[in-house]
Amino acid sequence: MTITHHHRHRDPVRKVLSIAVQYASRPDDVPDLELRGAHKDPVTLRRLLKKHFHYRDEDFTILMDDESGQYESPTRENILRAMHEFLVAAVWLTKLMFNAVSGHGGQVPNLNGTEKDGLDEVIFPVDVTVYEDVNDFDEKTTIMDDLIHDIIVKHVPLGAHCMMVFDCCHSGSMADLPEACEGDQVNCDSPISPVYLSDPRRAFGRGSAPSVHPPKSVRIRHAEGSHGATEENPSSDPAKHHFAADPQALADVTSWAACEDDQAAFGNSKGGIFIRALAKALAHHPHASHEQILGCVTHCVGDMIKGVNERNPSALLSEQTPELESNMSMGTVLKSGFDL
Repeated sequence: MTITHHHRHRDPVRKVLSIAVQYASRPDDVPDLELRGAHKDPVTLRRLLKKHFHYRDEDFTILMDDESGQYESPTRENILRAMHEFLVAAVWLTKLMFNAVSGHGGQVPNLNGTEKDGLDEVIFPVDVTVYEDVNDFDEKTTIMDDLIHDIIVKHVPLGAHCMMVFDCCHSGSMADLPEACEGDQVNCDSPISPVYLSDPRRAFGRGSAPSVHPPKSVRIRHAEGSHGATEENPSSDPAKHHFAADPQALADVTSWAACEDDQAAFGNSKGGIFIRALAKALAHHPHASHEQILGCVTHCVGDMIKGVNERNPSALLSEQTPELESNMSMGTVLKSGFDL
């Protein structure tokens, strides 16, 4: 037993919340949202985290609407409750947390002036109400980026690390973190890419066409108006306050998104191409830097989309650029290695 400063040494407590929605059963009067393969993403992530980062079965909480019926349904109520519970153990014990969401993402008009593009990003739970006009989205059945930030980001305890992953359309700023880097800003010809990119087109599966989720200038940006802060209350976000007062007292939160805010994300019956690219990159190089992984994943996703369009010109898949967000200096984050 190791004693340090009169405290017993403990291994980090890990928690994983994985949410996947394939919208398999919908009322007849609701537009078809089925997202074949979303239920494969939690399996992919669990295999990665157990094999390469020493997670245990008991570390995982999964909400999913798969055919087995063994998981809790990813309704809005259940997702929000699970997000709150995700942070409970973290207050005292958890150091490493992993929150992942696979499903449809969208955008709604921003009403409080905090988004430069005038749009908030939202996640669609299984019980979402969808209308023809984006202005008619039911905010009570979607989960907005502001709410994700308020529940998760604001309450990650100091000294903890939380990695969030969004394989959804329009997900670039889904966590509303202050700094971001799009994948085509880094070296996408990463030296670690060739390890598994011998034939990236195979990742879509033989003869299968990806399902297209419903549909940005390139820069490292400092997101303005994020965190729910206002001009009247610029320190409404504890994380922002801690960062201003003491950079060493900031909880470490990163968010990996399948695409930029104005882009669509793609996948097929095997799952989202972003989740699969990220899992493969981390499996082969679990200690690579964030910049290397971002470049590698961007390279892989781009090659897969290009391959599908070449094999099936009618697919016309649009550009999909993964994005990394952080509440700390992006320059520091990009050079740092993974700690999961």
